Amino acid sequence: MIKALIANSFVGLAVAHSWADNVGGGSYRGAQGANDLIKQRYYCPTSLDQCKTPPNSGVVLTAENLRPCRTDFPTPSWGSAVAGEQMYVHWAGNGHTGAKAVGTCVSIYIAPYALDPDFGAFRQLAGCLPYSHNGDMTDAFVTIPADLASGQYTVFWMWDFAPFWFSSCSDINVVGNSGPTAPATTANLRTTAAPVPVTTAAPAPVTVAPVPATTALVAPTAAPGPVSASDCKSFDRPNAECQAKYGSSSFCVSWVMDKCGRAQCSGAPPMDDSKC
Repeated sequence: MIKALIANSFVGLAVAHSWADNVGGGSYRGAQGANDLIKQRYYCPTSLDQCKTPPNSGVVLTAENLRPCRTDFPTPSWGSAVAGEQMYVHWAGNGHTGAKAVGTCVSIYIAPYALDPDFGAFRQLAGCLPYSHNGDMTDAFVTIPADLASGQYTVFWMWDFAPFWFSSCSDINVVGNSGPTAPATTANLRTTAAPVPVTTAAPAPVTVAPVPATTALVAPTAAPGPVSASDCKSFDRPNAECQAKYGSSSFCVSWVMDKCGRAQCSGAPPMDDSKC
């Protein structure tokens, strides 16, 4: 009943629309587009006969809408994620929060990067997230599978809103957990030289003092520091850095830069661009 009421409210192509506008700190395919028909995609996961649209919607589905991702607008700013860790995803509310989206679901999937991936290549990251929550917030954290190898991946976002689905795709870089073997521990790297006897012309032997134990040969990895006024894209884990400094909902807005060419965390005070 809810879906029927929503579907019957369509007036024109762009009345109801949404897309994932931040995936791992990056943008989405179609981000350069000037209108919502490029930013989003009408997706039909079954068949065109089962995705009939209301006559007053103005939406005409074709065979193109049976494919998850559009191929004509690449992702201009790729996001990033780490296998086994959470990734932040935010989608455009566009007035559809609250009661207007009650009973609807957002699903998120990931697959190895492909220009035109098949839906069967995707793994589900989230099955039925509420479209909005906590005072109309339209976002979520999803866990990247721990077994993913390092490489390029495509994230597919889909909103079950009407007799067809609103969707968008974003491309990201994933750092896998199957990297090089961890270095030896400090204890294993320490060595103590035994006393070395040295003889001289004098009858009494002279003993050299023991060589003191060496310090750790591998410098510890520095913990991520708070984000300063520098470009947040320069950090290995931009979103984690932003969240550590400005709260769990912050992320690196990597597609909006100041005149110095720097991106900054959402929620951060404006950067001083008087000197670049």
